[in-house]
Amino acid sequence: MGEREHHDEFYLHDAPRIFDAPLFGEVRRRMAAFLAEHGRRSARDRVLSLGCGDGRVECLMAPLVAVIVGIELSPVAVEQGRERAARCQLANVRFEVGNIEELTVVPSSFDAIWALGVLHHLDQASTEELVRRSYEALRPGGVFVANDPSGRRLVGVFKGLFARAYRAYHSPGERELNPTATGASFRNAGFDPVAVHYNDFFLGPLAWLFPGCPRSCVPAAAALESILLAIPGLNRTASSFCIVAGKPTT
Repeated sequence: MGEREHHDEFYLHDAPRIFDAPLFGEVRRRMAAFLAEHGRRSARDRVLSLGCGDGRVECLMAPLVAVIVGIELSPVAVEQGRERAARCQLANVRFEVGNIEELTVVPSSFDAIWALGVLHHLDQASTEELVRRSYEALRPGGVFVANDPSGRRLVGVFKGLFARAYRAYHSPGERELNPTATGASFRNAGFDPVAVHYNDFFLGPLAWLFPGCPRSCVPAAAALESILLAIPGLNRTASSFCIVAGKPTT
């Protein structure tokens, strides 16, 4: 099954059960808060969201920016995103079907680019090409935010216990990324500064594996997550990481 077919099936059958669950709601809330702090410059920003899925994060962020254009491989997810934006009466969000590996955009046309859970679906050469083209698409002073699973993740020691679920929710080409090497791809493309943030210790994997976790457990899980992420050294073994890369103003 290819990437598009895999994601069509997921958004048709599994996405509501997982993404509507209380645990994933907390994961999404934290990502939106992170983007509000690091993924935009002002309320006038034009944002390009690569691999936007069904647009849940984009709809949360829409009131904080001028325009969001979401590009997603899955037509099923795009239709769901359009319906969500319409229900929320968001006129500044647009979702389009497209392959980000073939994407062409006007140079210096966006203030921010987001790739949330995207780069780990690409091989290294494709990642470097996407980062290079994203650099060209950003205006001077613009920002790129990427969020991906880490190859250093401590929760990886439990992967064998959940191998069946892992295979069900992961498409064939997915991989975990090295934060340092990923940051280097951005520096090589001209981004400066480039910072690594560890933003999800275990909540994300927990939300995928146990969507039925009751709402009453979420505050305690979120509190423990915050404690673990605040411990220097240990936070480097988080489940996922964000790259925040800026395009120089000159």
